[in-house]
This record gives sequence, structure tokens and C-alpha cells, in this order.
Amino acid sequence: EVGGFDPTLKRMVDYDLVVKIARETSIRLFPFVGVVYDANEEIGTRISNTESIRWGDVVKNRQFIDWSGINDSLPNREQHRISILLPTKNNVPNTLRCVSHLLRNAVTENVEIVVFDHGGSRPNWISLNLALSDVPGLKVVRSVGDVGPVLATNFAFAESTGHTVVAANPDLVVDGPWVSGIRQGLATSDVAAVQPIVLDRFGLIAAAGSSVIPDSSGSRSFYIDHLIGFPVADAERLVGRELLAPSGPMVGFRANDFAAGQGLNPLLDYGAALADLCWRQDAAGAHHTELISSFSVRLLPSGEAGSESVPVDCVFPADSHQAAVISNPPAAGAKTSSLVDPWAVAGLVAEPIANGVDFAPALLVTSQPRPKAAASPPRLRWAIKTAAPAGPVGASWGDIYFAESLAQALESLGQHAVVDRRESVVRATAVLDDVVVVLRGPDRVAPDPAAYNLIWVISHPDDASTDELRAFDHVFAAGSVWAARMTAQGIPVETLRQATDPNRFKPSTTPSGPGPSLLFIGNSRGIYRPIVKAALDAGLPLAIIGSGWEPFVPKGNIAGDFVPNSEVSGYYSGAGAVLNDHWPDMAREGFLSNRLFDAVAAGARVVSDPVPGLSDVFGNAVTIAESASDLARLFSADGTRNAAAFCSDQELQAASANVRQQHSFQRRAERMLEVVMAGIGPAIQDRHYRPESSTAPDERTSP
Repeated sequence: EVGGFDPTLKRMVDYDLVVKIARETSIRLFPFVGVVYDANEEIGTRISNTESIRWGDVVKNRQFIDWSGINDSLPNREQHRISILLPTKNNVPNTLRCVSHLLRNAVTENVEIVVFDHGGSRPNWISLNLALSDVPGLKVVRSVGDVGPVLATNFAFAESTGHTVVAANPDLVVDGPWVSGIRQGLATSDVAAVQPIVLDRFGLIAAAGSSVIPDSSGSRSFYIDHLIGFPVADAERLVGRELLAPSGPMVGFRANDFAAGQGLNPLLDYGAALADLCWRQDAAGAHHTELISSFSVRLLPSGEAGSESVPVDCVFPADSHQAAVISNPPAAGAKTSSLVDPWAVAGLVAEPIANGVDFAPALLVTSQPRPKAAASPPRLRWAIKTAAPAGPVGASWGDIYFAESLAQALESLGQHAVVDRRESVVRATAVLDDVVVVLRGPDRVAPDPAAYNLIWVISHPDDASTDELRAFDHVFAAGSVWAARMTAQGIPVETLRQATDPNRFKPSTTPSGPGPSLLFIGNSRGIYRPIVKAALDAGLPLAIIGSGWEPFVPKGNIAGDFVPNSEVSGYYSGAGAVLNDHWPDMAREGFLSNRLFDAVAAGARVVSDPVPGLSDVFGNAVTIAESASDLARLFSADGTRNAAAFCSDQELQAASANVRQQHSFQRRAERMLEVVMAGIGPAIQDRHYRPESSTAPDERTSP
């Protein structure tokens, strides 16, 4: 009646048969030993040492999930619902955090979350069930035995009802509008899967799609993740490109596609199973994976390795976590015409090599060959180091906008630039960087001995020691007084003022924001900042946007705690005047703050404390005030400006145009490139250079 052994199974045929028989009749236990099994794997060739134990999971997937019924009910799934498939085991804190972030960023969306506990302890299961039992749109299911995350995801799919499903890892922290991102990514029929860029706790790439590489024997292929341990900018270049396959830990599929292949392949590890499902959508290769960046995802598992997991020699092994054997490798050339090479987009070459362990391949990553003669500078890899922390906290730091604007300017000059946050200023993949630019703020960053090192002291000059500066190939400083003094002490320092992005900061005909008479945008830094105190002591109607002000100023003066950098220019343009101040050491040493450049570029009148060199750069577009009495002379009680104390509209327009032209990040990037090419010269073309006729990489040489 049940048909005997299943010849399509390479192992566990007995288990499969028993399961099928148990459906038809009860099974009785005989009280004696019927078979003695010898588990010695050294006794000849046998399926127990040639075939995976995971064939048992294949049996479970076939016998315990009604795929036929699932396919029949696909038309009844909720068209606008997204179902999260969340396998977990003894991971209650991270699972609750993951669920919280998913729901927090999908408040008005039709979202369902299926949490599947695959073999967790009873106390953990009780805790999980109690915490989530009353959450609307959430279902908690348990398997007493550990079926693993792959099969648990398939079981969770069987419990889901959404037209779109997202396989997710409970260690994820999702920030931003993830629902719309997933939907938009799957809007076109040729996209089989969609995934966000996932970062580790250091802000480095943890997932950005995967590719297929062969082993050294040529008989098998492996999936291997892209760009693990590299800065996020390398993955952002892949957004909107066609990739072969996704990589976990958050991948979206259409429910129809997920069901068509009976879910994830239980023979594979979780990440490889997600990639394999995407490929199986169309054997001819009509489908691809798309990377999206409309929301941020962080993978924050406790005790897991981050950037230190990447070998220092940039050889990336296809280990059991990042790759798995493909039983039916993609047809050669099936999709190569449309797919992008993720390594080439990052200015790199990834070459499969044998690592001597079970023929499993690894990737040797080097820089792309550079022509020996070229009319323009070669494309170098620049790493810009900042003090801004990883994660959403760092997104509000001015340093990160500063660094990203500089990176964009370098890119416009044909360079390849990435930004490293505080936790990733030292990373294994830095071995491929040609130029390091340290934006010296509150943190000291050591130079890379294998790169050409620039330091740009933009703040806190008192913290930069002479020993630190001497370690760099070239020193820039945003303060003219300090630069001259250090040069006189025998350390050549070139003045390079801070800058603005004229594409973002320019006069606006439609200003945004409250349009107050006086505006200050900035955090309190834990102190009652002098210019803010002076304005309130003078009784002026100051609007403050920033965090940490509650202990210092009346609540009525706080207009908000944050404004996106993309909107700051409109706020500046709409204000009667913008207030600005400096740290004492910056004011003393001639470091003009970045706010001055942005505000004047946006066409705002600025009131600031005095700094040497202020009028040389901004003319009379910036008015000096040091005290409440100074501000009282500049403004009436209702915030109206004393016109005689400020520049005319024509003068302000001229100052704005001058700042945007002479003090842009483009100009700063041009100067840096000049310094690097003069300092290194033709030798830079030999770094990581691999002649086309050679099969072995040249040794990397320092300039």
C-alpha cells in the first residue's frame, strides 16, 4: 500500500518507509532485539559514511509537510501580507529583540511572524511562548526534536499565510521600512529573491549575496558569500545589480516560488539553502537576486566573530557557514551575460584556489591589475577612518556625513573610497587598501604600514601628539594657526579647511523646517553650550534641534531631537540666522567648524564665536558674538535682525557661491589625490599588481 522503499532517497529509506507505514497502521514494539547495528564507519564503503545524515531531514520535509495541500491553497494566501519565518532555538533574548524591531518598523503593515522553536529547552520555550502569545499577528510553534533551522523554516512556511515570505535569523536587528523594501524588490517578475545588506556589529558586511565557485576537482560547486568583512560601501555598489543568489540571514521570496521547490533543501546549511532555493526558481537562469539598501539590518549574535573572522591574507574559505556543496550546480554560462561580478565592482579580483582540505575551494582576493601607463591617475582603494560608531547611533554623527561626502568626491575623481567607522578602523580586509585617510577627531587611529597614510585633523587638535603626526606620510589640518605652529616645530602640516557638499547645501527657494528667527542644530554634548546659553540669557526666541538639551534649556525651545542631513540645508535657508560655536581648542587654533561651511553654503546668515581666519573664508557672512549682550545688539526681543549688523543679500549670495566653489569636498579630494600621486608616483601601480600572464600574485610592496 505504501509502495516500499523510495529509490530517490540516497539514505534513510528505512525511516521513510516506517513513517509511511505508521500512517496506515499502528506499529507494535516486539520485546526482543531484532537487529544489531555496527556503526563503525571504517568498515568499507557504506551509505553511512558516503551520504549525509541530513537525508533524514529530507524525509521529514516530504512526509511531515503537506506540500501538495500547500500548493493547492496558494491562491488563498493573503495578497498584501508578508510572513516572517523565524526559526529559533534557546535564543529567547535575541528572538524577542528581533520580533520587536520587525514589528516596530511595520506598525501599519500587514505582517505575520511565525516563530518556530526547533528543539529548544522547555524553560526557554515557556519563556518564549509567554512573551509572544498575546502579540497580534504572531504565531509560536514548537518541535520537541531539533530539526535545524532549514527544516524549521519550511515548517514555519507551512504555518504562514502571506503572499510574500521572508526567511529571517533571530539574531537580526532591523531598522527602517523593511516591508516596503521587500515588496518593491519583488515587484518585477525576473527577481527570484531579495535581500538587504546585512552588517555585523563592527559595521562590516555580513551578507550581500552569494556566488558559485567550483572545487579544485571540478566535480562539485560551492556557494560562497560576497565581500564578508569589507566596508558597506563595497556592497552598496551592488544595489540594483543582478546577483546569482542571496545569502542569509534575511531573504524575501514569493510564497509561490518557495512552495514550488518544496522549500529550502534540507541537505544544505541554512545560508546555502537560501541561495539554492533562488537558483531552483528557474533552471534556465531567468531569475536573479536583488540587493536593497532602503533599510538597515545588523547581525548581532553573542559570541560570534565579526571582522576578525576574515583571514588576514584575504583568502576566503568556503567553510560550512559560508558555503555548501551544490548537488546540482548551475549550468555553465546560463546567467553570466547579465550577472554582475561583485568583486570587480569593488575593484577586486577573486580567484578560486584549492585550500588542500577536501578539495573545498577558497577565494584569493587581490586588487584589479592597473595599467602601467595611463593618462589619468589609477583607481586606488581609499579607506576613510572616522570616530563615528557603528549602527544607528553613528548615523547621527556629523563625522559620518563628512566622511561620506569626501568618499563621494573621491569617487567622482575615479577613485574607490570606503568609510570605516570606529569599530572597523582596523580590519583584516584593509590589506587591500592603497590609501588611508584618518579624519582625526576624538579618537587616535594608527596608520597602516602597508598603505599611503594621510591624516586630516578636523577637530580636537590638543589630542593629536607630535609622535602621532610623524607616523603619517602627509598631515592636513583644518586649523591654520595650529598648522603653522606645528610646521614651525618641524612637523610639516598643510592647512586644509573643512568643507561642504554643494549638491546638498545650497540656497533653497522652498526652505523647510519651522523657519525660526534663530536656529541652532546640534547636540548638547553634555554641556550647556555657550552660544545657546548666551541666546537664552538674552531672551531671544531660539529654536534648538538636537539631543541632550533637556537638562539645560526650557522645553519650549526644543524644536526636535534630529533632522536628516538631507534636510538640514532647507532648515538653514529658512532660518533668520543660524548660531554656531566651537570647542575652546578649535577656536584658539583656527579650526573653522563644518557648520559654518554648510550654513553659509545654504545661504544662511551665521552668528558665531570668534575664530582666527573666519573673515578670510566667509567675509562678512558670519557675524561675531561672544555674549548675551552681543546677541542683544544683533537681535530684537522677537528675534528680528538688526540689519546694520549683518551683510546684505547680495553679499550673502556671493559668500555662498564662494564657499560652494572654493570649499567643496571636491576641492579637498582633488588636493588629496595630488598629494598621494606626488608621494607615491608610479610605484602605486605596482601595488597588488598581477600581470595577466602570471598565475601567482606578486608580493605586496609598501610605497
